[in-house]
Amino acid sequence: MMTRLRHRFAVTVLVLAGCLSAQAAAMAAAASDAPHVHAARTLTFKGTLEGVHVSRTPVSPPVVFDRFEADGQASLLGQFTLVIEATVDFGARPVTGAGTYAFTAANGDRLVAAHTGSSSLVEPGTVLITEVAVIDPELSTGRFAGARGTFTTKRLADAATGVGGQTVGRFDGTISLATGA
Repeated sequence: MMTRLRHRFAVTVLVLAGCLSAQAAAMAAAASDAPHVHAARTLTFKGTLEGVHVSRTPVSPPVVFDRFEADGQASLLGQFTLVIEATVDFGARPVTGAGTYAFTAANGDRLVAAHTGSSSLVEPGTVLITEVAVIDPELSTGRFAGARGTFTTKRLADAATGVGGQTVGRFDGTISLATGA
């Protein structure tokens, strides 16, 4: 299953390469307009993730709270674990969601971001989830304390399985780290 999702993801990314939504551009512009307390250096942030849909909690039909747990490799983070949480509205078209990304590096440093996104069916049982995230400088810790930036994630999820289903994807964007970080 994971190999099939990886292959579909690669094909989907090729088709969607370079397509940032107006929402992503607006969020990136807003993040770049935010005041910076310290001098910063902007770095590329990109990586891959593989994980599992670990829970779904009904909130108020058709809204649910989903949790994914993943592992991956990324620039600036190295090996990481990741928790993606989202409140998802299945009544919206396209299906939309909002929540958080919480990356934890091997040394315990955390990079936390708020995200919004949507999903679309790419074939029966497989959805493409696109999420635009803005890094939270207050919740991030260690070398990411005070960090700002945005990234976009595109990942495939096994919608047919639901909880227990796999997800695989890629993300890229930029991070501005405080000088000395």
